[in-house]
Amino acid sequence: MTYIDELGLKVELRCRSVGAPHNPDVRSRAASALGGEHCFLRVTCPFNKINSFISYLGPVVITSPGGKPNNDTQYSRELRYRTIPVTPPPDNSGDCLGCKFEKCVDTFARVLQATGYTMPNYSAVLGPNSNTFARRLVEECGASVGGPGPLTGWNNPPSELGF
Repeated sequence: MTYIDELGLKVELRCRSVGAPHNPDVRSRAASALGGEHCFLRVTCPFNKINSFISYLGPVVITSPGGKPNNDTQYSRELRYRTIPVTPPPDNSGDCLGCKFEKCVDTFARVLQATGYTMPNYSAVLGPNSNTFARRLVEECGASVGGPGPLTGWNNPPSELGF
């Protein structure tokens, strides 16, 4: 079953191959061949002018369509990602135009970015990594994620992220 929000409100957890979409380096090709993925968030709420890609790429990176492109926006433009289902928190019902959940995710990411958040104990292979960050950001705002996560960094405990 597919759920469609005609109002355009959503938080999507997207996972893509690691590295650049065209001509990735040797390390990225090897990681992708072994099932390595990079996860990021796509957050939209037209009523509050939220339209962003949120990712952990060393620092927290927030990009808007039309802004400086990065690998996340390129893979998205080419529809080369998979989506892991996100179920908004139960208290989000009836908040169609308020975008409570979408605002929470976007605002929390912007606070982390503004404070120069860096991930303690980062490990691309074992985690925590960008996949841990994307999942944890959604869960911090009360949502749950379903479906199979990426092979790395998916099940690291929240304490490893420092938020």
